Amino acid sequence: MSRPLQTRSSGRFDPSEISNADMESVNVFLDHLLNEQALPALVDEHENRLELPRPIFDMLVVVATAMREGKVISLVPERQELTTQAAANLLGMSRPHLIKLLESNALPHHFIGSHRRILMKDVVSFQKDRDATRRTALDEMTREIHAAGKY
Repeated sequence: MSRPLQTRSSGRFDPSEISNADMESVNVFLDHLLNEQALPALVDEHENRLELPRPIFDMLVVVATAMREGKVISLVPERQELTTQAAANLLGMSRPHLIKLLESNALPHHFIGSHRRILMKDVVSFQKDRDATRRTALDEMTREIHAAGKY
């Protein structure tokens, strides 16, 4: 029997800690999930069957795919409060730049004493909006380059 995958309180899973035999099991599991017509179910020792809801099924596919690709997986509740440094790291920016965004109210936050905290859901929402704005700008630039005959 293999040892359970160690997690930290952060909910972080590192696939490099998974044995080759366990990784093969992950691959078989994922292949089965992707090829199954009906939603999988959990079955207990008394043969009681509980079908997985679609959101849980979809999450399992995402997690198993990331594991197969050797990616580290972090499960963070959307109501998790992040420090400014943690939020800046997730957004790929400096902490001073994030502070400027917070001060301009571009990103919701609150204070715990004198320390700013940002909800994970707000960081993810900001990231999605920022990425969509970037994508739109790049699409527009591409159209302009094509229209000018430069590409």
